[in-house]
Amino acid sequence: MVQLMETWVDTLILPVCTFQCVMNEVQVIIPYSPAHTPQKYLDRTISTIENQTISAEPLIITDEDQRGPAWARNQGLKKAQAKYLAFCDADDYWKESKLEKQIRKLNSEDTSLCITQTTNHDSRETNVSAFDSTTEFVNDVLYKRSQSFISSVLIDGSRVNIQFNEEISRREDHLFVLQAITHSGISFIPEELTIIHKHQSGLSESGINLQQRIQDEERFYNELKRLYPILENQQDDFWHLQYYRYGRKYYYQRDYKMSCVYLKKALKHKFNLKTLVALTLSRAALLIN
Repeated sequence: MVQLMETWVDTLILPVCTFQCVMNEVQVIIPYSPAHTPQKYLDRTISTIENQTISAEPLIITDEDQRGPAWARNQGLKKAQAKYLAFCDADDYWKESKLEKQIRKLNSEDTSLCITQTTNHDSRETNVSAFDSTTEFVNDVLYKRSQSFISSVLIDGSRVNIQFNEEISRREDHLFVLQAITHSGISFIPEELTIIHKHQSGLSESGINLQQRIQDEERFYNELKRLYPILENQQDDFWHLQYYRYGRKYYYQRDYKMSCVYLKKALKHKFNLKTLVALTLSRAALLIN
């Protein structure tokens, strides 16, 4: 009788355990470009995934042809089968409790995407501003108060079914996240569970082409307006800030002519004394040189 009871209990418990294991499974999509990321950094990333407090499987997508991280992440999304999907760039890494805490957060708040606070490998500066609402987070991302957070992202793949925009080479990760949270909101863990490692050969630090960046910014904003029509009211503030930033970038590259072009564009969207002073400096430098 005791043996029969044990057999009955086993048949009852095993399916439950199997179900929990499947539901808690995480696959981590890692876009990897040998041209931009040394093998030692990839090895470190894999190690921190394998050392998580819950089971997680690295899914490495190698990009030999420089098609970009958006392409690699989309390939990972097509191959992934787990309920929970995370992203981690090949040079970033995690604290060991990251995924477990994120899954708990998703379940407790019934959201489809969770990010954590991130910190830089060298400077230890944080990259994500704390926020109290989805609207606040959208504005933080729009104005770049929150950046470098894709390696902290965990999504519920059963509720988020979108892809990265491969037509833009920058901020495609921001666009993905802002599109994903329209499904079931966002959760935030204000702990530095994700470490961002920027280095000289990294993709974000190489191949700076300001014209391409500006075009990507325009595509990003136009796509974002489709998702959040209310942003139409902020376009003057947005473009003033973007054109000011690029005007200053051109100034520091000693391209004073292009600096003047973009600072003038900034002033057309919104008058600002700091922008006017920057334009005066660029004009003076143009005359001198």
